[in-house]
Amino acid sequence: YNWNFLVSDDASGLPVEFVPMLWGQAQADEFSDTIVSTLQSTDATAILGMNEPQETGQSNSTPEQAVELWKQHLEPLRAAHNVRLGS
Repeated sequence: YNWNFLVSDDASGLPVEFVPMLWGQAQADEFSDTIVSTLQSTDATAILGMNEPQETGQSNSTPEQAVELWKQHLEPLRAAHNVRLGS
């Protein structure tokens, strides 16, 4: 993974599975717009959610905000695309 939901150019084509990540609220809309195509193009079987959500220099979310992001953006992908969710 690379703390992002898009494969970086230098990782494209490597013989390892890419694991996309919803880093935080700042990228939530773009994540939702592109995650399905990322899953399809990478054959990812897992998605990570939020990096250190409590840290102001990271995702900077309250517990309530982090839970809402998880429920809104990650939970639907588990059932619809048969991916594992982790954090």
